[in-house]
Amino acid sequence: MIHKVKQFIKDNHLFTPEDKLLVAISGGMDSVCLAHVLKNLGYSMVLVHCNFQLRGEESIADEKFVRHLAIDLDCEVQVKRFEIDTKSVQLQARNLRYDWFSQLQKEKDAFLLTAHHKSDVLETFLINLGRGTGLEGLHGILPKNDRNIIRPFLSITRTEIEEYCKGNNIEYREDSSNSSNAYVRNKLRHTVIPALKEVFPDIEERLWDTTSRVKESEDLLKANVDLHWEDCISMEDGNTRINIEKVSTQENPIVFLYEAIKSNGFSKSMLTDLWEAKLSGAKVQSASHMLYKDREVLILSKIELKANDSYEIAVKNATMETTFGKIKIEVDANLPDLKSITKQECYLDIEKLHFPLTLRRWEHGDRFKPLGMKGFKKISDFLIDKKIPLASKDSIWVLCSQEEIVWVLNHRLDDRFKVTQETEEVLKLEVVS
Repeated sequence: MIHKVKQFIKDNHLFTPEDKLLVAISGGMDSVCLAHVLKNLGYSMVLVHCNFQLRGEESIADEKFVRHLAIDLDCEVQVKRFEIDTKSVQLQARNLRYDWFSQLQKEKDAFLLTAHHKSDVLETFLINLGRGTGLEGLHGILPKNDRNIIRPFLSITRTEIEEYCKGNNIEYREDSSNSSNAYVRNKLRHTVIPALKEVFPDIEERLWDTTSRVKESEDLLKANVDLHWEDCISMEDGNTRINIEKVSTQENPIVFLYEAIKSNGFSKSMLTDLWEAKLSGAKVQSASHMLYKDREVLILSKIELKANDSYEIAVKNATMETTFGKIKIEVDANLPDLKSITKQECYLDIEKLHFPLTLRRWEHGDRFKPLGMKGFKKISDFLIDKKIPLASKDSIWVLCSQEEIVWVLNHRLDDRFKVTQETEEVLKLEVVS
């Protein structure tokens, strides 16, 4: 196995002995095996371990194990402890983990190595296929991505890793959560994939070949788009003007347009809606860019965020200066007179909030549960229903608790955060002009 990994690193030009390597290590079999293999191949490394403190004594034991492993392998180790709440645990952990890894990469000018292998490729392929995806979701996990994250184990399977650890008496930690089918990946690993292997015993090898061909097709498509894209655009005042007539000459104009500008955050459905819009002025917006129709062209412009385009709000009495005016913040134990509340005021149940709150401009895709309604509504649709002028929509701000919209300022509160007779403490915010 070790020779396969060595050849894979060489064939894909992943890294050299002179490069600085960070190894993401949980203490589990895959990552511990990766550390041992790299040591045997003569590479220097720094082990980086995240402790999310979610499994009590198990988490402490994992961290202790990793520190001892670093001593055994004679390498540096860095550990960071995180505190996260019980909402969207996996997503929070992933974001915190990779934010820290990215910070370390910049500080050390290093590559980050993870222990993803062929069996992970199969699991990821099935997850993406089930959720719906394009070519980028079918090519699987890449050996190296544009964030300098490298996967040296993609040439081997989980079974090979197990055999290597057993043959070399390598100890590792067992994560009790891996045995639970509560997570989609675990359910695939424990039930779906074993059934597939009964029918297709070599499915991991065959899928690796298939995803490689998908990646080749994706590269060919990208090259073709790049070849014709320059002829379809012109630059003016820092904006990209896309000639609709020239794009229309392509075999599939919407796919062509999507492949050309998807890196700016646009989905295929967004571009389809805009392409089929009959009137000038129609637009779609991602987190970073605006695309709108102006007669015979589509104009792509970058959204320039102003200074202090987001603010944090803590639980305390204060008056905050913002780019659109002042926000007055008060904490009170008394329930408000709901009949006298103005659109500039907002009363919230503190127990339903996660601090600090964030105040930011609204973004395409934001949704909330308007006060008095049972279901959710996109803010874009809410603003249309309110007949907010196009020029005024960019000045709409929202108050957020983590990822949830709490209040569309000067318009509507989210029903989930309203005060009730059971509310014990109230947070009042008021926009003061």
